[in-house]
Amino acid sequence: MSDEQGTSVISKNRLEMLVDGIFAIAMTILVLELKVPELEHGRSVHELARALAQQLPTFGSYLLSFLVLGGFWYRQNHQFRFYLRITGPMLVLYLVQLAAVAAFPFCAALLGRYPRNGTSVAVYYGCLVVYLWAITTTWIVAKRSGSTGPELTEEQYRRSRRRSLRFAMVFTVLFAAFVGVAVTSRQAQPLALSRDEQAIRNFAATWQKALLDRDAAGQAAMFASDGVEYHDGQEPLVGPAAVLAWEQNAASHHPKAKITTTTDRIVIASSGDLAVQSGEGRITGLGANGEDTSVRRQRFVTVWRKVDGNWKVAHDIAVNITPYN
Repeated sequence: MSDEQGTSVISKNRLEMLVDGIFAIAMTILVLELKVPELEHGRSVHELARALAQQLPTFGSYLLSFLVLGGFWYRQNHQFRFYLRITGPMLVLYLVQLAAVAAFPFCAALLGRYPRNGTSVAVYYGCLVVYLWAITTTWIVAKRSGSTGPELTEEQYRRSRRRSLRFAMVFTVLFAAFVGVAVTSRQAQPLALSRDEQAIRNFAATWQKALLDRDAAGQAAMFASDGVEYHDGQEPLVGPAAVLAWEQNAASHHPKAKITTTTDRIVIASSGDLAVQSGEGRITGLGANGEDTSVRRQRFVTVWRKVDGNWKVAHDIAVNITPYN
């Protein structure tokens, strides 16, 4: 059917049913991101309260998004009562609107899970912007194509158009601002990570020097207060005092050796306060005259934690590999 002949390309009632259905589904599945907490002690009021408090950003995102979609749905119904028919361009614009509505639960879940991430906020506002411009353009196209009824006065149309344009422009500016924040953060992040990585490498070098010098106090100082060191086949050492005692005892009877380490990779958590370093260590035994006598290999994984601005060892695990000459 041709819209040029003044007829609808689709039944107005069928489109309205589709719109109501998609809004109903989108508004319903928003709640699926809220999870019932798993408690260790099912009767613990405090544990449940803490678990629910951890979901506050998700609750907030759910309520905000439900209200936003409710407002959009009301606006849709307000406009529908003035339409006489649905033209081809109007149908295309409605499909764009509905695509934004259907994507809203994803945007809400993203915002609830990462409320302080500029990218998640930008995605949320981007969805709003797409919808607002689509519904505003639909309103303008409907009026210019003669698809609105005589009960819509010129004053009503102009007032509604001004309000829609104002909302669309405001959220477009907010969207652009958060995109700028997200882009700036992504550009700055590699620099911040490289500084942390360099700091970890420097601390690892200091630790290696303490190993070579049999400096037990220097080695113990690298550990956090609850840091743990695992030696292959031995009980773990917990805390700097335990590391200090073990290294002091080891220095008295261990043969002389050269120790070299090679870092394969350092991964720093997005939070910026945890990092994992992995690599290989070589322990070269030295004879009475300083000559190499044997070489043993170890694989190590070190978990670093930032304490008062400095990186400290949280866990250090070294596993022996079959020795070779």
